[in-house]
Amino acid sequence: MSVSTSERASTTAAAAAKPLKIFFQSLDAAGHLSACFGLAQALVQRGHQVTFFLAATFKGQAAKFGCREVIFNDDDKSENDKKPTESLKTENPIKQIASAILETGILGPKSPLEKVDLMSNPTFFEQTWSRLIARNDQIQAEMDAVSPDLFILDLFLVLPCIQQRGIPYVSIFSGNPLFLYDHPSIPPGCSGKHLHLKLYN
Repeated sequence: MSVSTSERASTTAAAAAKPLKIFFQSLDAAGHLSACFGLAQALVQRGHQVTFFLAATFKGQAAKFGCREVIFNDDDKSENDKKPTESLKTENPIKQIASAILETGILGPKSPLEKVDLMSNPTFFEQTWSRLIARNDQIQAEMDAVSPDLFILDLFLVLPCIQQRGIPYVSIFSGNPLFLYDHPSIPPGCSGKHLHLKLYN
């Protein structure tokens, strides 16, 4: 049986109007989360159910925008992991992230080559990957309980539980766009070098 154009359009509109259960996960950084909160607000206003996975230091930040929150059980790890996590709970998350960035020296008077070298340190990325993988089981449990329709990620990777379940996901990047490109004409991200674009011939 053939389907008319009007019937097809009606079906598409009905599917688009159906509220979706959308999960968000971002890097544990105020800038990344703020970008996600902006997108989430628009989705909530359209009637979708939005859930954020958050570290304890950001508890309550997503709820202000009408989003449901799932707080990671990061402090259930080893004693070495507990102390910094517990200290973060009592500190302003914006100030904590700003202090951490300043301590790296990336925003200081170092030369571009020194800043690139700092960003090439694998320790930061290893810690980030380890933290994300450690959270995989908790995310998996929440997926089993809620059955989300979509995952929105502001991360550098897609977690195993998302790939295994085959849930549709959208990867966004709210950080420095220079990190997305590798070309001789473009300076490395966080190098401090300026990028001059010739917009018109």
